[in-house]
Amino acid sequence: MKHLSDIYTGKQLNRSVLMMNGKYPVLNGGIYSSGRYDEYNTEADTITISQGGASAGHVNYMQEKFWANAHCYVVKPNKNFISNRFLYYVLKNGQEKLMKAKKGAGIPGLSKDVVGKLKIPVPPISQQNQIVSILDQFDKLTTDLSTGLPAEQNARRKQYEYYRNELLTFKNRGGGAVEYKELRELGYFFSGLRGKTKNDFSNGDVKYISYKNVFHNMEIDTENITSFVKVGANENQNQVQYGDVIFTSSSETSEDCGMSSVVTDEVNHALYLNSFCFGFRLSDAYQFYPKFLKHYLRSKHFRKQIKKSVSGVTRFNISKQRFAKIKIPMPPMSQQIIKASILEEFDTLINDLSMGLPTEIKSRKKQYEFYRDKLLTFKEKPSEH
Repeated sequence: MKHLSDIYTGKQLNRSVLMMNGKYPVLNGGIYSSGRYDEYNTEADTITISQGGASAGHVNYMQEKFWANAHCYVVKPNKNFISNRFLYYVLKNGQEKLMKAKKGAGIPGLSKDVVGKLKIPVPPISQQNQIVSILDQFDKLTTDLSTGLPAEQNARRKQYEYYRNELLTFKNRGGGAVEYKELRELGYFFSGLRGKTKNDFSNGDVKYISYKNVFHNMEIDTENITSFVKVGANENQNQVQYGDVIFTSSSETSEDCGMSSVVTDEVNHALYLNSFCFGFRLSDAYQFYPKFLKHYLRSKHFRKQIKKSVSGVTRFNISKQRFAKIKIPMPPMSQQIIKASILEEFDTLINDLSMGLPTEIKSRKKQYEFYRDKLLTFKEKPSEH
């Protein structure tokens, strides 16, 4: 692929210069823009590939001018040989392969060398244009359906967030007040895996909780863990247990730091934590209902306090010293259970609606993917030697 296109990363912008109403989106390796800026460094109609994080390998096509940050690969094809849009569809078709090629136990990354060595079919330009014309039509149909999902889903999500914030607002003085305590008064922090090498993760025999598992889930998904690490019998590593709260310790944006996930299932086997997160364990496990914490620690009340413990410029990190001083309410256990039960019902309603998207959308997506695979399958010409 390196002979067909130029592949390079953008230039990092400090978070402090981003703005809400800037002219151009800023892409920093994620699926969505990380902010806006009044200048751009990349033209519209450009292919990008996410370089780092959980979304590493994700292929995107920017239809407007934008600022490419340092964790965003920009792909510029040689238009004498290959159409820009055709190359996008080929790369999108191989997105799963790219995402599997990322490396790293904590925050994974995709190397430029892997992208550059991709083999790309190059049919005649006229054939490329025909394929693009067909796939663009399917893409538009799928996009129109996806963006036109019932407003019910967004309404329910807003309703859930509203009730979560209302139900998890507690007075700390006056009638009906509850006691507030700092985290350091309620338990202690523990670290993730220490002293591990690349070989430990490629030949692992025990499970560990990945950064992605923490970031994307309010409660740890203990059923589908596929990350393994090698831990010796005499190693002093912290194991995760029921009731623990796991936090992400760093991120590309301050808003994504300190994302929480609670261990709400009993853990009946050795389970460890990746090195890019840290854990919090209650001194008295019976002070809090884990499913209550699951919702409270993602509420605006708690997230607002986390921002005060974050520092950084291009990468943001949690200060454990400041984090330990965050205060949380201690309502009676019966109240915790009732509030958690209500919020669980809202959460289920939203997820059921998401999982029950119209069959039309699913069938169109399958149809699109089928034709994309067919149209982008070519016989390789034997090399001339």
